[in-house]
Amino acid sequence: MDPKLIDAIRKWKVVPIITLKSQENVLQLAKTFLQAGLPVLELTLRYPGSEKGISLVRERYPEILVGSGTTLSLGQAKLAHKAGAQFIVSPVLNPDVVKYCLDQGIPIFPGVNNPTHLYDGLCLGVTHFKIFPAEAAGGPSFLKALQGPFPMARFFPTGGINHTNLAPYFELPSVDGVGCGDLSPESVIDQGNWPELTRRIQLYRQAAGLITRHEEAFA
Repeated sequence: MDPKLIDAIRKWKVVPIITLKSQENVLQLAKTFLQAGLPVLELTLRYPGSEKGISLVRERYPEILVGSGTTLSLGQAKLAHKAGAQFIVSPVLNPDVVKYCLDQGIPIFPGVNNPTHLYDGLCLGVTHFKIFPAEAAGGPSFLKALQGPFPMARFFPTGGINHTNLAPYFELPSVDGVGCGDLSPESVIDQGNWPELTRRIQLYRQAAGLITRHEEAFA
């Protein structure tokens, strides 16, 4: 795993998981995140052509860290790579996707939610895992239990995590960051409600301890 990427995720802590039906608002969305102080995005591949959003953001805002989410198949992984995704996230452990990413040197976070799949991923050469769905699987206590037999694994939990329950995850040394889909709902993006998105970004940044004293003074 690229240490610079992991350092960036550790720095920003919260990775917004974003689903766009079209790419019409993707640049304004990216600009909002950048201006609000959270320059990292996971753009899911849930709709045809979603990879175009990755390439648009990478070209316009190279300072933003952009990855692909919901990467289920080898074909999607290749599309995301071609579009310029800097990391790939999947809700499942697909050996073909893992092998492709490792061969291409692309950081990959495959999804697991039990010890057997975690062990299978380690045997494939994976070191960093998406724990999904994190809250339904047991939350921080589940991740803490995994730390014992798998001290070499690092975790990126997603699923059911929001500004009210994310703090306990960062008490675990095995957690590098969390993915939050609730941060940027499709309804807010579809309406182009950028002030509301900015408010939500600051809410999550505050919950993750990313708001500086200077920012608090002028809030």
